[in-house]
This record gives sequence, structure tokens and C-alpha cells, in this order.
Amino acid sequence: MIAALAPLFVGDFTHYRDALVLRDDARPSIPLRDLQKHEGFERVLREYGVDYPDGDRRALASEWSKLYFIRLLPPVLAAAIMLDRRLSLDVDRIEIVLGARAEPLAFKLPDAGDVCVPTLGDPFAAFVPLLDHHLEPMINAWARHSKLSPRVFWSNAGNYFEWLVNALTARASADQVAPARAILASPHRPDGRPNRLFRPLRYIDQDVNTPWRQRRVCCVRYLLPGMALCANCPLCKHAPAPGIVPRA
Repeated sequence: MIAALAPLFVGDFTHYRDALVLRDDARPSIPLRDLQKHEGFERVLREYGVDYPDGDRRALASEWSKLYFIRLLPPVLAAAIMLDRRLSLDVDRIEIVLGARAEPLAFKLPDAGDVCVPTLGDPFAAFVPLLDHHLEPMINAWARHSKLSPRVFWSNAGNYFEWLVNALTARASADQVAPARAILASPHRPDGRPNRLFRPLRYIDQDVNTPWRQRRVCCVRYLLPGMALCANCPLCKHAPAPGIVPRA
């Protein structure tokens, strides 16, 4: 665990206490940049997809990326939102700890980052290390090697980003959460570039008390044998009834 992040890891977030560590963590690791290379990413997909020897590589890549994002994003977003801490997330300076099935377990950072002063009028400023130095180069490489659209990977990341922002609302003030919410609501970056995290989900009113939280882009997991559609899949015309998961 990184000592500067210790205040984050209480309650449900205890699960992430060892997801971000420093280089002195004893677990075996490899340079993260290896997973930008074709051979490195192929090795991950083979190990992760051992139960799907003939499985669609695009679906395997998408499913693996979800494990990556759900391990990386919670502590990174919590650090930015609750501690104003900008972490060192440059791909070339990180090592990754993988499990027996090549699932991401932890990220070894070069340092504990630093406290950043919010930039007025630019909600993206605090998230540049995550968006530009990490997610964009990794997603571009995975899309190139898997032949899966970058939109799917960004949608996977956006799904967790949006969910986490909502989850952190109960722990942080409205001012703390506001920049992350602004990112989700902004179609473009301040410099005019498209914002890849713009509205990753839609909320659809139905004859129930809670609107249906539906993704805008399918994660293509249904391309794997026996894999069900997600409960918030855009291929579903209606939210599944409780206890029922639609099949492809």
C-alpha cells in the first residue's frame, strides 16, 4: 500500500489497498509497456483465455480490459477526488503484477505522486495523467493488436468511471466530485479534442422506481461461448427482470 493513500482504504475500498503500490512491493511484476507490444498482449490473452481456446480475441481483450480498469480506476479516482492527489501513471514508469491467469492484480508506481491544485475551468487537468499518459496509449495499443474498436475499451473504462464517481459521492463533497462529473458531461476536451469518456451510459425510465443504467457501446462479451449479455447491454431492448440474464 502507498502510505499517502491510506485514508482511502476503508470500508468497501479496503479491497484496493494493495492495487497501487511502490516498486519495493515484493510481488513479481513486468514493465507495463510490455503489454503495449503485440507479443506481450498476445501472451496475456492466451493465459487469460485458456478456457476459450477458440474464443473471439476481441471479446477476450474486452473482458480482460474490464479486469484491468476495475483494478486501476477505483484507487486512482479516489485519490484524485478525495485527496487531490495526482499519481504518476506514465506507462513507461509503471510495472504490473499479474495473477495466475494473467489477471491484473496491482500496479507498481514510481512514487506516491503529489498534491495538485485544482485548475479553475478545466476539470480535465487533474486527470491528464490517467487519460493522456495511461489510458490513451494502452487502449490504442490494445485496439491495434486485438482489432477491436478503441470505442469498446473506452466504454469499458467509462462504465467504471461513471459508476465510481457515483459511488464516491457518498464519501466526498459535491465540490470534490464536480470535476469528474464535468468530464462525463463534456463532449470535448478544453483543447477541442473529443472526450472519450463523454456519457458512457444512458438512464432509461421504465415502469420501475429506478431508471435502467444502459451502456451506449456493447462490450462484445457475447462473442465468447456461453457468455451472457451484460445486464446493462445496449443490445437489450429492456432491462432484464430481476434474476434473469438475457442470452445472446
